[in-house]
Amino acid sequence: MAGFRMLITSMAYSRDGKRLVSTSADNHVSLHEFATGKEMAILLEDHFPRCLAYSPDGKIVAIGGNNS
Repeated sequence: MAGFRMLITSMAYSRDGKRLVSTSADNHVSLHEFATGKEMAILLEDHFPRCLAYSPDGKIVAIGGNNS
């Protein structure tokens, strides 16, 4: 899939299997459409994102990481 810039630190699929969200070592969070690999959104965090999870309804992605 396009859009991955550095080492991927975590990823999660949406409950319906249509979207994949990932975090990487360069502080990016990327959202992809799984079937096509198309990057739908990107977020640049001010901390190193280490983990993420979808909410049970799939509407929210929680991101956790280090601030140092």
